Amino acid sequence: MSEVEREILIAVMSTSAIIVLLMAAFVFFLYTSQKRIREKQQEMFDAVLTAQQMEQERIARDLHDQIGPLLSIIKSQIDCIDDNHLSEEDRTIKNEVHDQLGIAVNEIRSIAHNLIPNTFSEYGFLKSIEYYIVRLKEYNNIDVTFKSSVWPNHVQRNYEMSLFRILLELFQNTLKHSQASKIVLDLNLNNDKLSIMYSDNGIGIDTTHLTKKGIGLRNIDTRVQFLKGNYEVESEKNISTTYHFSFDMKNLYGKK
Repeated sequence: MSEVEREILIAVMSTSAIIVLLMAAFVFFLYTSQKRIREKQQEMFDAVLTAQQMEQERIARDLHDQIGPLLSIIKSQIDCIDDNHLSEEDRTIKNEVHDQLGIAVNEIRSIAHNLIPNTFSEYGFLKSIEYYIVRLKEYNNIDVTFKSSVWPNHVQRNYEMSLFRILLELFQNTLKHSQASKIVLDLNLNNDKLSIMYSDNGIGIDTTHLTKKGIGLRNIDTRVQFLKGNYEVESEKNISTTYHFSFDMKNLYGKK
């Protein structure tokens, strides 16, 4: 090999090495940029959940401490009205208003509890679900079967609240729309993979029109997306509706 050929070969090899290094640097830049973007997205997600939780706590306190007592006072004042000085029509109106106020007071208590369950801070995620189901069965003519794996104690609280509110949306959809008599809820955690199966034996839903979602399903979509999970819906008319959720719990672990 001549001196010129040797110099050309060295130049080609040097150029190739430089190109490889530039490509490696570019790939590393893309990787670190994507990592920073993911970290920023996670920070934004945490901030959104924290702000949402704080607002829900504020609303729950206002409902529980202000609106609820005010309605209770009005209800008591109505009780003080002497029926002997009322016409039959006025007594009927008074009793109807009294009953409606009683319903309103109970609804406000229920809404306040659902916004921020008192059991969460003391008993955690699973016990909050169990307590909600007890109340659900107590006030509604519906049978609920709940099964769960052991729940880890290092899931971030904001994420647990999001999972809890997904389940609340499902329960409320069943109560309001399905005409079901039975609900089955199964939480299975295996190798950091969480699968949730929720099913009721109601009238079913038209899964071909799920793109036209109500507020409940849109809330579920948003929370599942935030938790980086997936879900699908199966339904048979007048037989059942079943939701299947899957989450990678590694995305949800962290300091509470």
